[in-house]
Amino acid sequence: MEALLTNLCNDMPLWYDIAMPRGRPVAFELPPGPARDLMLLLRRLARTRGFSNSAIAAKIAMSASYVGEVLNGRKCPAPATAATLVAALGGTPADTTTARRLAEKARELQRYQRKRQPDGPEPPPVEGLWEICVAFVLALDKAHKGLRDCAGEPGVGDPDLAVHDSGLYAHRERLLLAGPPGLVTAGEAVFHALIEIRAAVRRGATLETDAYREVYSPFADAMWNFRAAVRTAIGQKPMPPEVFPVR
Repeated sequence: MEALLTNLCNDMPLWYDIAMPRGRPVAFELPPGPARDLMLLLRRLARTRGFSNSAIAAKIAMSASYVGEVLNGRKCPAPATAATLVAALGGTPADTTTARRLAEKARELQRYQRKRQPDGPEPPPVEGLWEICVAFVLALDKAHKGLRDCAGEPGVGDPDLAVHDSGLYAHRERLLLAGPPGLVTAGEAVFHALIEIRAAVRRGATLETDAYREVYSPFADAMWNFRAAVRTAIGQKPMPPEVFPVR
């Protein structure tokens, strides 16, 4: 990305002719994220082909002013429109796929921002937050499986290694750095519930004992609460109990 910005800024007259009104800064028009990445992709293609806004508009049957606003970063095109623009600019199939994906992500972030606007200054979700949460849950599951193995065969296995080898600490750190407060709180609750299981296994608790069941129940509840917090963070409705019929 830095190399792309450098190349574009080294050819400033062409950049301005295609993408920006004269006299305005270009490098910080949009903050880092999918909208800026899409804008830079379209600018690169326009710059390579030497197309003016009018020429691009003629190819896609849209107004030159709309094309200018997209290339300025003032408007985010719909995914289908982004793909059409890339095709008109002679982009590759990979460019078309990338443009569509970036437009989808940018639109998703815009919808979240509009939804959160009345409630206060909470920032939009970090790009990739979903992947961070999934990795955290999988690490919890791996750590818990390792602890169950230790509790299933007393004296076999190391509870500390079971947690350490799961990668849980690294994924917890990513969540602490990227997650909104409510999600981090739920994540910390399930993390510490798992640590209580580790402490019980260290003391000799086995799967058949009350000592294990007493620490497992809070862990299971905390896992459910974390899943609910993830759904809230990504704008999904909570899951009612009837979604999971008892068998």
